[in-house]
Formats: sequence, C-alpha cells, structure tokens
Amino acid sequence: PNAVFLFQADTTMLMGAGARIILTNGTKAENVAWALGTSLTVGADMVFEGSIVAGTAIVFGAGTVAEGSILSGAAVTFGANTVVEGSIVAGSAITFGATTEVHGSAVAISAITFGALSSVTV
Repeated sequence: PNAVFLFQADTTMLMGAGARIILTNGTKAENVAWALGTSLTVGADMVFEGSIVAGTAIVFGAGTVAEGSILSGAAVTFGANTVVEGSIVAGSAITFGATTEVHGSAVAISAITFGALSSVTV
C-alpha cells in the first residue's frame, strides 16, 4: 500500500468516457503520479486517481471524479458535475463547469471562471 507509482508520457494521454483507474491492494491516490509532456484529456464520467503534472492543457469531461492534485503549465478545464479531491495549479486559466466541487485550493496565473453552482472547499 505504500508503493509509489509514476506513469510518464512524452506527449499526450487520452482517456475515453467511462474509463476507470482502480487502485488495488490498499494503494493510495497520493502515491500515484501521472507526468505528461503536453496534455491530458479525460472523457466524461471517469474516475481518475493520482496527481497529474502536464506541460500544457488538462481537460476533464463532465461527471469526472479526480482524486489527487493537478498541475498544468497552461489551462485546466473541468466539465459540468465534476468533483476534485485535491488542489489545482494552472499556468494560465482554470475553468470550472456547472456544479463542479473542488475540495482543495485553486491557483491560476490569469483567471478562474466558475460555472453555475460550483464550489471550492479548502
């Protein structure tokens, strides 16, 4: 359960709608990291576990649950009905879709835009 896992790609990572990242044998999301040279695109209704570092954009589809911190060299965009259990840092803007919940801090160099009924709990 205390093992550390690092997944790395030189460019992009795409994950389809409804995909699941399942941590087994007591593995903790805080011990999993995803390092991407450019971007991450996550489809709708996905469960994503682990912290993310991407050189450019990160996009989460509607209904996604992200458990871990998120760091992007550029923009981070969340679809509607998304839940984030961790902090977000963006090199440019963060855009939250409607009814997005963030349980952590949100820091952006340029702008943070909240959709209707979105919330950040620190």
